[in-house]
Amino acid sequence: VNECLNKTNPVCEQICTNNIGGYTCSCYAGYRYIADQCVDVNECIESTSNCQQVCNNTLGSYKCACRDGYLLNTDNATCRADPNYNTSLCNAKNCQSGCTIESNEAVCFCETGYQLNNDNKTCSDINECSNSVAMCPHVCTNNAGSYACSCHNGFKLQGDKTTCLECSGMNWGPNCGRKCSECSANTKTCDRVKGCICATGWTGASCSQDINECDQTSICGDLEDCKNSFGSYECVCKTGYKKGSDGTCQDINECVTGLNNCDRNAECVNTVGSHLCSCKLGYSGDGLTCSDVDECDLGTDDCTQECIDVIGSFNCDCRIGFTLNSDRKTCSKIVLPEVENKCNSTSLVCDLSNGGCSINSTGDAFCFCNSGYELSSSGVVYTCTDINECLNDNGGCEQNCTDNTGGYSCTCRTGYKLSSDSISCDSCNETNTWGQDCAKCM
Repeated sequence: VNECLNKTNPVCEQICTNNIGGYTCSCYAGYRYIADQCVDVNECIESTSNCQQVCNNTLGSYKCACRDGYLLNTDNATCRADPNYNTSLCNAKNCQSGCTIESNEAVCFCETGYQLNNDNKTCSDINECSNSVAMCPHVCTNNAGSYACSCHNGFKLQGDKTTCLECSGMNWGPNCGRKCSECSANTKTCDRVKGCICATGWTGASCSQDINECDQTSICGDLEDCKNSFGSYECVCKTGYKKGSDGTCQDINECVTGLNNCDRNAECVNTVGSHLCSCKLGYSGDGLTCSDVDECDLGTDDCTQECIDVIGSFNCDCRIGFTLNSDRKTCSKIVLPEVENKCNSTSLVCDLSNGGCSINSTGDAFCFCNSGYELSSSGVVYTCTDINECLNDNGGCEQNCTDNTGGYSCTCRTGYKLSSDSISCDSCNETNTWGQDCAKCM
């Protein structure tokens, strides 16, 4: 509602300014708003006129005049000497500012804003701010021959050059010179002193700059990442975590939820905030991709005689004339007439301690060595000598190779664990363990 449009019952005596949700009353120049009324300002008493010599107050204004011997200039404020006036006495008086004749005697006087010194000739400035002349409610600044009022931030100096009124809801700052319309939509309120008061998450003179709360390193928890957004931010759980019912970030068990990317032939091991993939026994790889290990080709099988590779494992078998024991690895000699006859009738002398005699598919006898031994002959005498697999490319072991009778084994240094392929070594760091074979938890 624009209250100022009510001409029948005016809400203000002189000037009405409509504001959002209200109005403000003020007065014309030469009047001062006091107790809902416009009161005439006596510029002559308050020394706010620009009269050089004499000031006469009028309703809403004032008029300047000059002393005897002076004439008012066309600016209606300053005075000039009257050439027809008796100046001989004044010339002898030697006044600093002005001179007039009173009772046939020259008298010195000062311009407005100055006072006559004790010598009755010279003038000195009146400090209106230090006496009761100035009526400045906020700040008074003394000038040569005058003074000036100014207002605190959030107030505007009125037409009487003295009164200070609060800024309306549309302006702020020194003398209400700034407009609240300069504030952006991110402003909570417009303060008459401070100006744009920003809503949470915004800053800047007009509240148009987003605050990046994520620059504060401690704003989110240890298990959270900070994501900035316009005027706000969000704390989200780090990868491998999710919000629990209590609002905290809890570890996701990727091995249970199926969120892991392990190979179908790998084992999934959950860790805090992540998971590990490890190929199953009989397979090798990084856990994401696992390939069958040919234990027979690598020599990592425990078969005494024959090794047959199968997917993910191996099977042991025995030569003709031998049978596989219950341990599914070693072989025992059995009596087969066709083998006995061939082996006993041949001139071959086989090493029976680390090998034996068997027949091939054509029925011929031959000497053989168990796995891990090398066959050598001297005429018809055959012997089996242990093979030191570690001498050939370290036995294929990634780190340590130990030769055993009839075989070898791979081991790892402290801080590593033998992988499922029995050759490679995995770092303990991947499973948060340490020590020999990663047997100790961190």
